[in-house]
Amino acid sequence: MTLTWVTTMKFFRSAAEAINVTIVAAVVFVTLLGWACVGLRVAGGTELHRHPQQDALIHERFYNTWMRPDDRSLSCCDLQDCYPAEFKNEGGTWFFRRREDGEWMVIPASKFENERDNPDGRNHICARKTGEMWLVFCAILGHGA
Repeated sequence: MTLTWVTTMKFFRSAAEAINVTIVAAVVFVTLLGWACVGLRVAGGTELHRHPQQDALIHERFYNTWMRPDDRSLSCCDLQDCYPAEFKNEGGTWFFRRREDGEWMVIPASKFENERDNPDGRNHICARKTGEMWLVFCAILGHGA
């Protein structure tokens, strides 16, 4: 250990400088390791969605500017969570079928868009799974709903 410390000290002016460089290197390493773990979780833990080619124009003209009905300062879409969806109404409660697993999920009334026109007559939803919980950001009914 003494040999290593002496060898290391040849490159630095003081022990404090050597310690500071070591700390910076450790912080950089931990940061990079954290980014790598997040990247692996996204790649392995959740399926990322992109808008299909046929819906690219809808995204450009509608999803891209759609703000949440319950908070107009927040966007509905982040390029992967808005899509045309099947809706149904049971006893006054609206549901949509998730594309990820085909399960039906309740759409909270506060998430329905009432201030914009529907882009193409279909039902649209913006929703995403975050951890173990599903979140609905926005919904708009189609002309036939």
